[in-house]
Amino acid sequence: MTKRPIKSQEGRWKELREIGGFGEKYLEDFLKEEGYSVLSLNFRAPCDDCHKIMDWRKFNKLPDGIAKKYNELFFYDSKTKRSRKFYVNVRDYKEYIEKLAILPVKIYFIITDYVKPYRTKEIYIHEVKNKEFPIVEVEHDKNKVYDLANDIEQIR
Repeated sequence: MTKRPIKSQEGRWKELREIGGFGEKYLEDFLKEEGYSVLSLNFRAPCDDCHKIMDWRKFNKLPDGIAKKYNELFFYDSKTKRSRKFYVNVRDYKEYIEKLAILPVKIYFIITDYVKPYRTKEIYIHEVKNKEFPIVEVEHDKNKVYDLANDIEQIR
């Protein structure tokens, strides 16, 4: 029997989307505080409310937005986590690599407590590169992820 990904389990999708939304908003505010202009790319995608993993796998992933400060311009994406596991789905990372043809891509890991009101503890950054990273199979859902722990920098 194959375990279903956490995101597809009954009742978890809405909670995880809320936590992810918190991280996206927190990152946007953080970038603005750092002097960046930001353009959010978060629009209502066709499967934002899907509850089955097979539905949301049909759509390409856009980064959360584009940030600009002076001559620096890049895509940004937030990953809200409760622990220092710097995992990114292999599928998502491959889509980030495709975006490198347009702009650099930076992934921000927002470490929070997952308890309302959510509080951010730390922020880490990873710049997407077209290289191999260790692949981990996440035990609870058998999802394949890249472990980026050796290629991140703490920024707060």
